Amino acid sequence: MRRNLLAIKRDMTVVLGMCLLILAGYFVIPGTPTLDTTNTQQITVQRGDTLWSIAQRVTHDTMDIRHYVYTVKQLNNLANEGDLQPGMVLQVPKLPNHSDKGSTYMAQN
Repeated sequence: MRRNLLAIKRDMTVVLGMCLLILAGYFVIPGTPTLDTTNTQQITVQRGDTLWSIAQRVTHDTMDIRHYVYTVKQLNNLANEGDLQPGMVLQVPKLPNHSDKGSTYMAQN
């Protein structure tokens, strides 16, 4: 009986420790910034462009590209990657320029 109690205490301590680590990670890892979908710019799709390649050109190193791609899909009512065609004009969220990465791709108006 005593052995079972010690095993239960040990297991509870491990579970509690894991919960504390997860909680600590939540506060340490920066959240995904909110993208302003009311302040957009237009980008003309070039041959070979994908949502991911466009997102890589215009997002900051600290941003989650997946969030940006999802937002662009929502703004433009795109179901999937195959919906992009050269010459298509996409509305994309304008981002503050935190690095040179954002200025390497000019938006087409």
